[in-house]
Amino acid sequence: MNTLIYPIGTKVYKKSGKPFLSTYKVNTIKGIIDHPYKIKDGVPVKAYTFEEDSSIVECSICYKYE
Repeated sequence: MNTLIYPIGTKVYKKSGKPFLSTYKVNTIKGIIDHPYKIKDGVPVKAYTFEEDSSIVECSICYKYE
């Protein structure tokens, strides 16, 4: 499992290859938040927000775009 938290400004893609809400396959991280709907072992899961759209995606399924 990918547990890295990339810094704001990093371009990332989803492991699944599915597009973000923006319809792009690569988005730019705008912020890091506690996921509003996902909790693991009593702790909120970290998630990214993006510059291109309003999607919220778990950090663990995003990978740095090189």
